Amino acid sequence: DNCNCGDCGYPACGDCDCDYYGDGQCCTGSSGYEDEDEETCTTTALYYDGSQDLSSHDASKCREYDCASHDGDCCGYDYETWCADGYTLVRGNEGEHDCWPGKKGYRCLPSEYFVGDYSTSYDDAKTYCAERDASLVTIHSQAENEAAYSACIAGGMRNCWLGLEAYGSEWYWHTGEALSWTNWDGSEGTCFCGEDRAFFKTAWHGDKWHDVSGCDCEDTYPLCERSGGATTESGTCATMFSPCGTCGDDHCTVE
Repeated sequence: DNCNCGDCGYPACGDCDCDYYGDGQCCTGSSGYEDEDEETCTTTALYYDGSQDLSSHDASKCREYDCASHDGDCCGYDYETWCADGYTLVRGNEGEHDCWPGKKGYRCLPSEYFVGDYSTSYDDAKTYCAERDASLVTIHSQAENEAAYSACIAGGMRNCWLGLEAYGSEWYWHTGEALSWTNWDGSEGTCFCGEDRAFFKTAWHGDKWHDVSGCDCEDTYPLCERSGGATTESGTCATMFSPCGTCGDDHCTVE
C-alpha cells in the first residue's frame, strides 16, 4: 500500500492516489506524466462558448491519466486529460462537479486547424493551405484564437502565420473581411512600415499577434483551417515550393 499522501494536487509517486491510478500513471512532476507524448496528444483546453457542435465529440479520441490510453468519458481534470492529435479538447463553462458541462467536463472535437510541415513566406503559406483544401486561419473571437493557438503549438513552440494583411493603414483578413476582434501584443499592428502581415510569435508572446514582413519566413509555419469550403485564391501555384522560397519570385500562374 503506497499510502503516503501528499498535497501536490495530482497523483505523485508514493501518494495514496497511486493505488487507484497505478504506479505507472503517477505524475513525475507538475509538467506531465511519464508516458505523455506531446506529438500525439494535446492538453490545451478550449472553453465551451456555446458555438461548438458537441455532436461531433469523439470519445474514442479521449486520453485520461495517460496520453497513450483511451478513455470513454473525458472527465478528468485538465492536468490529466488529453485528446488525440487532430482533435481539440473543449472544456465546459458551468458548474464544478458535473462531467459536462463543468470543471471536469471535456469533449474531443475534430480540429478545424492544422499546421504546415515546414516554414514558409506568407504567400507560400496561403498556397500551402489552398493546396490542401483549406485557407490561412481567420480569427473572430477569443475562443477561435485559443483554438487556433492550441493547434499552432500542439507539435511544439513555433511561430504560425495568420491570414492578416495590411493595406494602407488598415488590417483585413485575406478573405476581405474587416477585423471584428483583435489580439495584438501592445502596440503591434500600428506600425504600417513594411510589416504588413501577422503571426503568432509563440516563443515569447503566447497567443498574441505580431506584425512582420510577409517575406520573413524564419520558423513561421502555415496555420490552416478547414471550413465548409476552401477559400479560392486568385492565383494557383504549379509546384510545391521549397521551404522559405524567396519572396517576390514568380511562383504562381494566375488563371
